[in-house]
Amino acid sequence: MIGANTTITTYRLTDSSDTSSFSASATVSGVAAYIENTSPELVAVLGEQPGIETYDCHVEPGNYRVGDKVVDGSSNEYRIVGIERHENNEDTDDIYTLRLNKQATVYNE
Repeated sequence: MIGANTTITTYRLTDSSDTSSFSASATVSGVAAYIENTSPELVAVLGEQPGIETYDCHVEPGNYRVGDKVVDGSSNEYRIVGIERHENNEDTDDIYTLRLNKQATVYNE
């Protein structure tokens, strides 16, 4: 992916009743991606959730599902909460935009 700023590896949610139970082996591994903060306008529409940071992750099409755990090249962990598929456009390459949530970092002063 042109302009990638990291790589991602994903792990499939194995038990929908336990949202912290993921497969031991990666579903997708070492894929080039571009992760950026979600625009303030979109956060306003989605509603800000205390303790949650929202990101957009742009990747080439692959095997992704809502609920998958994403780990980036810096070991940050996210959860996929939405997938936009931009495919079959003759003007540009196919791309997925994954909407990611991450626990906000809390600093004690």
